Amino acid sequence: MKLRVICYGPDEISFKVRASDGNLYLLRRRSSTPEGEWSLE
Repeated sequence: MKLRVICYGPDEISFKVRASDGNLYLLRRRSSTPEGEWSLE
């Protein structure tokens, strides 16, 4: 798996991930909340 930070700001940080299955995923973590909610796109 390869991980790359592609964008960060006051409300969220985004990561581009190349998984072992070859697919590309975009992960986002909301940094504006204490729980740090994640989303997968």
